[in-house]
Amino acid sequence: MTIKVINEQQNLQEVMQVLFTHLEPSKVMKFWAACKLGEGDYLQPTFRTSKCSIKA
Repeated sequence: MTIKVINEQQNLQEVMQVLFTHLEPSKVMKFWAACKLGEGDYLQPTFRTSKCSIKA
């Protein structure tokens, strides 16, 4: 089995493109802020992946 390493910048650009395609820009930005994207270091063991505080 081969594992493909994904470039983080390319991955983030693709995800944002999908969000902007299907949502209004203001909703994307509110999601971004609620998840505190851009904060923390996911390479550190203390990083938590469940930061998003959006409630249904």
